[in-house]
Amino acid sequence: EAHIDDVLAAIHAEDRPRVAAFVSGAVPQAARATIEYRVVLPDGAVRWYVSLARVPVEERTPARLMGATIDVTERKLAEDATARQRAELEHLSRVATLTELSGTLAHELNQPLGIIMSNAEAAQRLLEADTPDLAEVAEILNDIVAADERAGQVIQRMRNFLQRREPARRRISLNRAVENVMQFMRADLARREV
Repeated sequence: EAHIDDVLAAIHAEDRPRVAAFVSGAVPQAARATIEYRVVLPDGAVRWYVSLARVPVEERTPARLMGATIDVTERKLAEDATARQRAELEHLSRVATLTELSGTLAHELNQPLGIIMSNAEAAQRLLEADTPDLAEVAEILNDIVAADERAGQVIQRMRNFLQRREPARRRISLNRAVENVMQFMRADLARREV
């Protein structure tokens, strides 16, 4: 038999409020069947436990509770290892996909770079004229900026694609996603006459 304060003192600081609410009955009955939490052992090691069935024993002061506690540390470690392996596999899959798409990537980057080069050369020729058409030079510079932004977007998408991190879930525009894929796959689709 242990006093609740002694039990709570051993529980990991981040989990202590949840366990205290579970024990006190502040958690709704439907959510009180089990609770998972960490315990910090005297040597500093952390173990995971699941406690089952917060059952009041007798109506008296101080209140007494009875239940069962199971050490699930090995299961939690296995779950963590599985999650790490899954993340590694997802990363390797992204790298493999990028390798397969390297030809398309080269085209996607070469196209805006070619546009930038040809526009820059055209602007140089226009500026060499005795009376350069500055409005046309301004249009050419706008085209250069747009092509540079497109190349930057391709590079940024690849950086995002290759990063090792948990995928972020958010709402997106399906039309925009299809447009991005179409832009990314344009060269391959044209080559296959799709």
